[in-house]
Amino acid sequence: MTRATVVLIALLACVAAPRAASAQVQVAPEVVHSTVRDYGAGLRVSWSPNRSTWLYAEAVEFFQDESGTADPGVRVDAAHRQLNAGLIVSGDERTLQPFAGAGGGWFSGRLTLERNGVSATADRSGFLGHLFVGMRMPRPRFTPYGEMKRILNDGGQWVTTFGVAVNLR
Repeated sequence: MTRATVVLIALLACVAAPRAASAQVQVAPEVVHSTVRDYGAGLRVSWSPNRSTWLYAEAVEFFQDESGTADPGVRVDAAHRQLNAGLIVSGDERTLQPFAGAGGGWFSGRLTLERNGVSATADRSGFLGHLFVGMRMPRPRFTPYGEMKRILNDGGQWVTTFGVAVNLR
């Protein structure tokens, strides 16, 4: 590595470090409902390099509703998980702040049917894309929000999410 490259990296670090230090970080527990997967819970971590842009990562576990999905005597065990990441762009700072975004992720699903000691399992996983809109109510220490997300594949489902983001810094 040349001396000029080292100096350039050091200058970029000096410029970027104060911005990263002033960036806002939030953690949010979430309650989710899907038109296909039923209810679930999630955890979202968001990072904002400026006041109107957020990057996020979230993990969601859906609690599948198996009632009435099989014949009597058949035990059903279903699971569906998602890991998502994306970009949120929010409106100006006011009491109710609209936002929109896009992202993608990975899902994993498993369905097991069991009857009289015999079981059959089907696994499915893959990538998904999504678009969403929502509203936030920024407060000094926390931010409640709600959003509607359209999954572009995996059945084209709608997912409603409610969460409360707690400011870490």
